Amino acid sequence: MKCNFRTLLISTCLAILVVGCYTTPTGALRIGSPARASVTGMYERPFLQVCEATLAVIKLNGSLISDNQLTSQTNLARVIEGRIEQNKVIVRVDQVEPKLTQVIVQARTLTGGANLDLAHEIEKQIALQLATMPVR
Repeated sequence: MKCNFRTLLISTCLAILVVGCYTTPTGALRIGSPARASVTGMYERPFLQVCEATLAVIKLNGSLISDNQLTSQTNLARVIEGRIEQNKVIVRVDQVEPKLTQVIVQARTLTGGANLDLAHEIEKQIALQLATMPVR
């Protein structure tokens, strides 16, 4: 009986070590592939305009899961989550300066694997969406 318990414990620990963990743009720790799955972009646009472009891109490509405002005393931050082609996409929008906004796009498969190609594609589409919008 002790041998079976030890075997189960060791195999569980090995499975967790093999799979690994990753950090979401919100700072949460999740089980999945620790491979790099995020892309960062900087735009000389106001925070709200970048948020509008991000929402439009997520809705165009898939479905919106959530849109959360992060509270911080120093800058504005917002996390937009969506599901695109059986992938979970998390976009964090941070105001760096009044007219400078940073976007971090992370794309993961349902099993937690990295999808860097989709993250690049979404980041490019956000930039193209901003290019079609008038500067405010």
